[in-house]
Amino acid sequence: HGADGDGDGPIAADLAVRPRPLATLVPGRTDGELAHRISSGLVGLPMPGFATVLSEADRWDLVNHLRSGWGDGS
Repeated sequence: HGADGDGDGPIAADLAVRPRPLATLVPGRTDGELAHRISSGLVGLPMPGFATVLSEADRWDLVNHLRSGWGDGS
């Protein structure tokens, strides 16, 4: 999603479907939904799953990082 989460990371231009800005994704998702997406990826989209490369604790740390930067929509 790029350094600022705007969907403009270094490989975004080469993807058939560009990543959406995190500001439009994170607030509308529960922590569990975010953790699942991080773990499993998204079928039909270029987002891979990270369950095999990040520990469960690291995935939850990433959820907390997303919340700290892009809030919960409240």
